[in-house]
Amino acid sequence: LSKTISCKIISKNKKRHYCGSHLICSDYCANKNEPTTLLQPQCRTSHNEIQYKKISALGILRLVGQRSNLKNGVVFCWLTLLVVSFIIGFFLIYTLSCISQMAEEIATAVGNIFIDESDHKSQSARLKALLQSILSSGNNERDISSNVSRIAEAVVNKETVSMVVSRQFVTDIVAALDDLKPCLVKEVAKALLNIVQSRLISYEEQVTQLRFRLADLYEGDGDSGEAAKILMAIPLETGQRTYPPELKMRTYLRIAQLALDYKNSEEAESFVNRASMLFNDVSKDDELIVIFKSLYAKVLDHRNKFIEAAQRYYDLSLFQNMLTTSEKLQALTNAISCTVLASPGAQRSRMLTTLHKDERCSSLAAYGILQKMYFERLIRNDEVMEFEKSLSLHQRVTHGGWSLLQRAVIEHNFTAVSKIFANITFEQLAKLLDIDRRQAEKMAWQIIADGRVGGIIDQVDGIVHFTHAVDEDAIATKDALAEWDQHIAELCQNVNIVTDMIIQKHTLWVDSRKPAA
Repeated sequence: LSKTISCKIISKNKKRHYCGSHLICSDYCANKNEPTTLLQPQCRTSHNEIQYKKISALGILRLVGQRSNLKNGVVFCWLTLLVVSFIIGFFLIYTLSCISQMAEEIATAVGNIFIDESDHKSQSARLKALLQSILSSGNNERDISSNVSRIAEAVVNKETVSMVVSRQFVTDIVAALDDLKPCLVKEVAKALLNIVQSRLISYEEQVTQLRFRLADLYEGDGDSGEAAKILMAIPLETGQRTYPPELKMRTYLRIAQLALDYKNSEEAESFVNRASMLFNDVSKDDELIVIFKSLYAKVLDHRNKFIEAAQRYYDLSLFQNMLTTSEKLQALTNAISCTVLASPGAQRSRMLTTLHKDERCSSLAAYGILQKMYFERLIRNDEVMEFEKSLSLHQRVTHGGWSLLQRAVIEHNFTAVSKIFANITFEQLAKLLDIDRRQAEKMAWQIIADGRVGGIIDQVDGIVHFTHAVDEDAIATKDALAEWDQHIAELCQNVNIVTDMIIQKHTLWVDSRKPAA
């Protein structure tokens, strides 16, 4: 980098001279007549002829970077770029040569093992020893991962290697992951999956173990999407191996929970439905049954299928084993919340009746709003705000300017108003519903059009006239059918409870009554 530089720079307070094949410089300060030198010169001449020794690359860098004009700066940048490019290229060539040399050494070591040993057990033992030497070499994680990948590729892709030996070696790698750091486990596992990708059928058991290990790591890191993606790739139904129903059901439920974590309730419902088909095969596993029922209720809740979710939560609150009293009460509270948020209808009315008759509900904070809905009384805004604090985040979403709870309460209050008044103006209705006049009118015609409340809207006078059915026989028949449906639902529910109790207490008797396969 030692170059000849010739230029002349004159500034306000300083005067410098560069000439000849050597760098010369003199500075005249405003307050001094003696020259001051830059870059430690050996000054032996006059101010107009000060000669320096050739300076080093560092000196040129300082001088050109701070003192030179634009032209010299551009030249220096180009020279620096060329030098840096040369250094990087040399480093890459050196690195590639080292990698190539390491790959050749590993391939040679693997080849020597199969040349020296003819017994499968001896080959597996020496390969395992080679693997342990790489893992304990003390190199950085990237080098260890690369070397493990090279030895695995050399063993798996070698046509002359017995499948017994290669499968055992992959099993040894999977077992060795227990003692490695999580970040290294990820690198090795992903590399190994890529290596055996073309032979998944031969290594299905090892691949399944790797995927479960990777899913654990990603779930621990909070990456629910990647963890679910890895678990979905396990061929539980289409693989060559036969997986026990407990493992399949746990995996499906785990994927469903992960899908809920990354807010994909549709995918979660799909995997819960898959798990439901294995319900009869795992009926003895109380823990798995509780997980299934709890997760199914959550999925229906997130899918805004509130009345179905309420029924699932209520069934869960009646489960005898595996749940503490506080967990049962929480399930009962969730059932009340979902019932309140559900759309008005016969199913909701039956659920309100069931919950109101349950003595456990009277001790819950949500009992007040449950009672008012059951008796069709007006619910105040402060009660709504207090109840909303107990809702989950997904239940607080807004649509059309109203939250799910606000819409449900407004519709309930409109129905309650229809029971109290024969007619009412839009202004009075809006005041009772705590909304503006336009919203009250829109709500009125929507509910009346759906047939949930009988009535006529007089838009000229701004009055809603509520009508009530006069066919008493029809009313009696409808009430009788609703009551009959309620009795049937309660009977079926009680039968299910008794059946669960019999299965839990008399397992041998139940097994003896099952038809032979």
